[in-house]
Amino acid sequence: MNKVRPLLFFLSILFFILLFTPKLFPLTIEDLTDQLNRKYSSFEDIKMEFTQSISSDVFESKREFKGKIYIKNPDKFRIETPHQTIVTNGQYIWVYSEENKQVTKNNFNSTGGILLPYRYLSSFKDDYKAKLDKDEQIKKRGCYKLILTPKDENSFIAKMMVWVDKESLLTLKLRYWDLNDNEVTFLFKNIKINSKIDDSKFVFKIPFGVELLDLSQ
Repeated sequence: MNKVRPLLFFLSILFFILLFTPKLFPLTIEDLTDQLNRKYSSFEDIKMEFTQSISSDVFESKREFKGKIYIKNPDKFRIETPHQTIVTNGQYIWVYSEENKQVTKNNFNSTGGILLPYRYLSSFKDDYKAKLDKDEQIKKRGCYKLILTPKDENSFIAKMMVWVDKESLLTLKLRYWDLNDNEVTFLFKNIKINSKIDDSKFVFKIPFGVELLDLSQ
């Protein structure tokens, strides 16, 4: 499960950034948290495409790949990349490795380290310091730039930046630096809200010839 931690952490913060609305400024953190909780409960599902790039001292060149994300409140999600698929229906979580031809099934509550939307929203005020930076443009669209800094020095994320479209109020870009000195950037596109994603999307169907490692028993 350690290999999927960055993607799962990204998903937990994604719930916040997708719901964040710059119209809230200059509200206090208390007001912001209240608004986010109301906003969070207002949508049923969301899906989008993303491009992820990673820069690290471990490898010379920047690594980049594309993927898709499907989210359904309150605890269902699916992340698809060329090499890995992560799926949960809120009860079980499946992690499929295309390279190894193996899927691991586990109880969702036993995985640990995954922040559900309501948990993240409730802990935001206690765990992060937030401020607005200068406005910037992403793909020729004016964006608000939000900087989040964890109060815990041992947090996996050392610093995070979020760019929110001024017109649509959707997040177009996210960048964070982790404790391993990796710089990870996500660019989002084709974001669709309340598209009535079927629950079957959040149950992994094992391909023929793939080994199942069932740890849910």
